[in-house]
Amino acid sequence: MGTEIKRAIDKNYEYYLQHQEEFNKKYNNKYIIVKDEKIYGVFDNMEGAIQEAKKLEAGTYIIQQCVKRKEPQTFHTRVRFNE
Repeated sequence: MGTEIKRAIDKNYEYYLQHQEEFNKKYNNKYIIVKDEKIYGVFDNMEGAIQEAKKLEAGTYIIQQCVKRKEPQTFHTRVRFNE
């Protein structure tokens, strides 16, 4: 991963962590796109967030579900979801 991409992802994730409690209250169980350390969009499901994210440059945003968890949930690119 390029240094600039990693930096953008890290900054957006840090922004999410700094505001996590606020976002969890305001957007409970919703999915958010964080881009440039701002909320870019709020969605009812992951599919909606992914469709919107396809319009953005890769590596410039994160998608995060706003839920109250002690440990963040991480999805890896090699995960396969069966329907």
